[in-house]
This record gives sequence, C-alpha cells and structure tokens, in this order.
Amino acid sequence: MDKKWNLQDIKPPKRQSRPARASMPMDETTERVLPKEPVVERVRSNSRGSGKKPIWVAVFIFLAIVAIGVVISTFIGGAKVTVFPRWREPVVNASLEAKRQATGGELAYEIITFEAEGERQVTATGQEQVTEQATGEITIYKTTSGQERLIKNTRFESSDGSVFRITESAVVPGATTDSEGKSVPGSVTAKIFAEEAGPKYNLSAGTRFSVPGFRENDLTDLYNAIYAENASAIAGGFDGPRYIVDDNEMQTALGSLRGELKEALVQRVDKEKPAGFSVLQSSYTYTYTTLPGEAVGEGQVKIKEKVSLKVPLFKDDLLAAFIAKSVIPGYENEPVRIENVGALSFEYVDQAMLESDLASKESISFRLTGKPRLIWVYDAEQLKKDLAGAPKTAINTVLGGYPAIEKATATIRPFWARSFPDDSADITIIESVGQ
Repeated sequence: MDKKWNLQDIKPPKRQSRPARASMPMDETTERVLPKEPVVERVRSNSRGSGKKPIWVAVFIFLAIVAIGVVISTFIGGAKVTVFPRWREPVVNASLEAKRQATGGELAYEIITFEAEGERQVTATGQEQVTEQATGEITIYKTTSGQERLIKNTRFESSDGSVFRITESAVVPGATTDSEGKSVPGSVTAKIFAEEAGPKYNLSAGTRFSVPGFRENDLTDLYNAIYAENASAIAGGFDGPRYIVDDNEMQTALGSLRGELKEALVQRVDKEKPAGFSVLQSSYTYTYTTLPGEAVGEGQVKIKEKVSLKVPLFKDDLLAAFIAKSVIPGYENEPVRIENVGALSFEYVDQAMLESDLASKESISFRLTGKPRLIWVYDAEQLKKDLAGAPKTAINTVLGGYPAIEKATATIRPFWARSFPDDSADITIIESVGQ
C-alpha cells in the first residue's frame, strides 16, 4: 500500500555552521589587516598637526602679492588728469556777412573750386547752323592806389591773343593795405563776350588778361597796374552745324548727368578740403556749361556737360570765435572750437547764389541756425609740462593759468605717490565735456 507522508516526516536541511574566527590560522597577512584602529588614529593625528601650516602659506602669498604690486606700480607709474573745459551750447539764429578780404572783427572766407565733366548719349532730330560767341566773367584787379573807370566794351586780351569786351562799364577800386601792412589789390567783376564767334574763344579758368588800349595809348603805368583773370571757364563759342535734340530729352539727360557730377564733386570736397577749415551745409554753389555735342552714330549725339562747384571755406577757429561773439553774452575773444559743425544749417540770403559764380563775389550774406557746442580751447601739452613734477595738491594752482578749464581731477600711480611724474609724457589728459 502506498506510504503516506506527513509534515513530521520531512526533515529540514542541515545548516552549515560558519567556521569560527578563532579557528582560522593566524598568518602574517591576517595580522596586517586586522589592526585598524591605530591607522585611524594616525590619520586624525596628522589632520590636527597640520592645522597651522595654511596660515603661514596665506601670509606668504599675501606678502608676495604686495611685493609684486609694488614692483608693477613702480614700472607703470604715471598720472591721468581728467579736464572739464568751459563749454556752451547756444541757440544760433543769426544773419551774418562774410568777406573775402576781411578786416578787423569781420568774418573771412576762402573759396575752393572743383570741376567735373560727363557725357550722355541722346537721339538727334536734325541739324542747324549755329554761330555763337563765347561768354564768361572776369575779375579785374588794380595794384596801385586810386580807382579807374573802364567804359562799356573796353577790350581785354588773353595771353593767346583772343580779344573780349566787357558788357557794362566798371569802376576798379585802388589797392589798399591790410592789417599786416601788405598791399591788397582792388577788384571788381565784369561780364565779357568774345569779339568773334567760334570755339577758339572757349578758355579755361585762370587765364590772365590785359587791357591792350592802355598799351596802345602809352599808358604804361595803367597797363602794368590793371589786369584780369577768369575764375571759371569762358565757354559757348561755336561756329558750324549743331545737332538738334528734343528739349525734353535734353533736359532729362542734363538733369541726370548734373546730379551725378554734383554728387561726385561734393565727395571730393569732403576728402580734399584743407585741414583746419570747415564747410557748412547747403553752402555749395554750382555753375553749368553745356559743351558742344558730337555725332556718335546714325541719329545719335553725345552731349557733354561741365559742372563747377565752388564753396566758401571758413577757418575753424575764426568761425567759432565769430559765432561765440555773436551769440554768447560776455564772450571775451577767448580761443574756442566748434565740436559739431554739422549742427549748423547754412542758407544764402539771396538764393540765386546757389547757381552763380561765387568767385565773382567779394562778400556773402547768409543765415546760420542750429545749436552748436562751443568748447573753450587750452594747450594740453603745456598743461602736462606745468604739472610734471608738481605736488598733487598744486593742481588747482596750475589750473589758475588756464581760464578755459573749469575744473580737473587727477589720479596718480603708484597710489602712495604725492606728486606728478617728472616726465610730462607719463601724464595723460582726458577731456570730459558735458558731464
């Protein structure tokens, strides 16, 4: 019969007892592993004993940094002086006059001239026979005292023998003496026309003319004293067939061509104007000369145009002083400069000046508006020399000789120095305006 099982008959497996530690053999390796406490004790002992070393290290590093700082300060010693000059920002809205031959407190100007030529191709509608005399303008000078009246049609002869006549009578003033004792020729402008038609009478600017009538009548003194020059070209002389171009097409082509030439000339002014001079916005004047065209193909004509730009130049210091005198109460002719000339707007009283020959004028009237910044001028290099070697406390005494400076602050290196460097080259001037 089958055998029956109950729980009591199932024997649990025997547990294997762990070998006692005491029964393990004590060899040399076991002896090195077991004693842990002494190792921990040694580590603790070391951490307590090294606590004072970082303090000495920090002290040493600090002293080293200080020493290095002293050495660096010695080699990079110098002074920085921040100067706060006097300045004003007046509102300018004044009508002014400037003269080419200024005297006393008058504002002087000079003229700079640039010329450019260009061409365009247009369609011709036919030809016509044209006979025209060249025309232009001259400036007549007299180098001796006393005025001289020249009647209408007085002849002027160029160096190549071309003869022109003045359109109206002119009175040439006598020479004067300027503030420096130099003789200044008297002058007057006059319009002229060629005696005959033809392109040979078209002359470039700067041609010199004499009055042949004085020579022919043995008036040697007057012949030597009176002469003329043309500031711009004499043009328009023509004799022969000329192509006919539709007026609308001609004006469109000329307008485009003139615009390009004017832009190029303005860029030249910005690049080539002499240092120390200012050009005011909207003071440019232009004159135009349409040159004879030429055939370039069947029914096609090449038109040519010359644009002459003239603009008044004002010396920076004289313009600044003149404006200051005009708009700042109490101004006493101290040297000043304009920081932002572009803030001034210029407008001729006579708008016809914009397309006239500026070189033929002896004076110009204009209106200036804007808000320029005027800064009193001082000699920075001399200031550095005056400060060199002086005690730091002497800066206010030194500034007493510089009325253009309202105040100044100084920083001297190394920090323990109590006087400015002996060498003025080690002093840096920094200007602060409007702070």
